[in-house]
Amino acid sequence: GREIKSHFFDGKKETGVFLSRPALVALLESLASAQDYPSKVHLIRFQEVYMSADVFPDLADHLRRYAHSYAIELAKSEKGMVGYVNLGEGRFIQGAGRILRAGYVITVDYGSNWDGVVPQDDFDHLRIYGPRSQKAQSDPYRWPTLNDITTDVNFSHMAAEGVLIGLGTVFFGSQRALQSGTPVSLAVPPAGRDKTPRPAR
Repeated sequence: GREIKSHFFDGKKETGVFLSRPALVALLESLASAQDYPSKVHLIRFQEVYMSADVFPDLADHLRRYAHSYAIELAKSEKGMVGYVNLGEGRFIQGAGRILRAGYVITVDYGSNWDGVVPQDDFDHLRIYGPRSQKAQSDPYRWPTLNDITTDVNFSHMAAEGVLIGLGTVFFGSQRALQSGTPVSLAVPPAGRDKTPRPAR
């Protein structure tokens, strides 16, 4: 909050009300019961600002850990890149690995590996679906809280995070190839699985 306030208002007269994250949440909660919520929330404006990744410790840690992978992808293109990072991917797959005693984690979503997620092609990897739109549009700040904002899953990142908890990739590819291209069978338990039901806790 201090970084943003300093960037926008340092030495300037404030012409609007700056909302920190807690203030924005409180405002949205107070508007939640309003009948004209969409028209009120539409008045909230967002402004992008570029900052050092060190301002966001979780993001900085991610970029340090995967610097080599990003460097390889950057070297493939002279145009630079825009990347969308889901910091929850690692926590999700590691959490799944911690609770899994046997079997598989099957993750189905649109996305790709590093080669497919990073390239800057004609396809926008960030998609926003919301009011007055039947298709994806590229402005994540229009109609705040009324949009579904989503992006491609980086399955290379998920696989690397899974290795840290003892998981290995059995298959990566299209859904239709899952049964024909792998030994995975949803009808037959994996070898070595304890078939004795565990008592409920």
